Amino acid sequence: MLDDNIQDVITEVRPFVSESIWVGLPNFFHRRLKMNGYRDIETFNKATELLDVLNLDFVKKLFNTFKEDPVIKWKESIKKIDSKNQNPAESSIL
Repeated sequence: MLDDNIQDVITEVRPFVSESIWVGLPNFFHRRLKMNGYRDIETFNKATELLDVLNLDFVKKLFNTFKEDPVIKWKESIKKIDSKNQNPAESSIL
C-alpha cells in the first residue's frame, strides 16, 4: 500500500482485475528506498509521512471496509496486525 487513498485505488483498478487485489503494508520501506537510490531527505520525509498515515486505526478501518469483499486479499503485514494488534508503521520502517 503506497497510497493513503487505497479505497480510491481499489475502486479504480477493480474493473481491470479478473481475480484478486492484494492489500498490504510496505515492508522495509526506508531501506528499500535507499537500496534503489532514493536517499534525499524529501523522499524520506514523504515516506515517513505515508508510514504515519498507515497506522493501526487506518488499517482497521480499511480491513473493516473490505473484509467481506471476495476480491480483496490481505498480505501478511495486515494479517500480523490483526493477530498482534501492533502499530503497522513501527513494523514497516526497519
